[in-house]
Amino acid sequence: MSSALSFAILAGGSSRRFGEDKALAPLHGRPLLAHVLERTAGLAAETFIVTNRPAAYAQFGQRLVEDLLPGYGALGGLHTALHYAAQPWLLVLACDLPLVNRALLEYMLTLTEGVEAVMPYLAGLPEPLHALWSKACLAPVDEALARGERRMVSILPAIRLRPVTQAEIEIYDPKHLSFLNVNTAEQLKEISRWPAE
Repeated sequence: MSSALSFAILAGGSSRRFGEDKALAPLHGRPLLAHVLERTAGLAAETFIVTNRPAAYAQFGQRLVEDLLPGYGALGGLHTALHYAAQPWLLVLACDLPLVNRALLEYMLTLTEGVEAVMPYLAGLPEPLHALWSKACLAPVDEALARGERRMVSILPAIRLRPVTQAEIEIYDPKHLSFLNVNTAEQLKEISRWPAE
C-alpha cells in the first residue's frame, strides 16, 4: 500500500452508448466496478468513488462523493477527485476497466519524482482515465474549467507530465488489457470471453 496515494474511480459518466449504468453491468457475475476494486485492493491509503448516483453505489462499501461541478465532463470529475483526495498523489481510473493491471499501476507509482502527473500513452494517445495526478494539478484543472474546457487532456500542456510509453506498458501488460473499456453491450460481451480471475 502507498501511504501517499488516494484512489478515485470516476463513475459519473452518462453511459449513453451502453444504454444503462455500465459500472453496474455484470461481468462474470460481478459488476464491472467490482473488478476494478478487486484488482486495486490495498494499493492506496484511501479509495472513493465519484458518482452522482450514490444510492446505486452503496453496495461497494466505499466512500462516495458527488461531482462538485455536475455537467463538466471528465475534467469536472478530475476536479472533484483532486478536491477530495487526502494524499499528495491520486490514482484515477474509469469505472469500466475490469482488466486493469496492478503491476503496471505499481510501476507507475515509481515514476512520480519531479513530475505532476504520470500517464500511459497507447498508439501515441494519452490515457488520462488510467493515470496518476498530483494535488498540484488542481490549480491547472480549475483554470481549464474556467476557460470552458471539459476534457482532461486539455490541462496536459500546463503540467509536468511523465508519459509511460507503450514499450514500458508492454513489459507489464503486453496485450494492453488494462485499457479495454466497456462502452457498448458488444464490448462487454467481448471482454466476457476472457477467463474470470
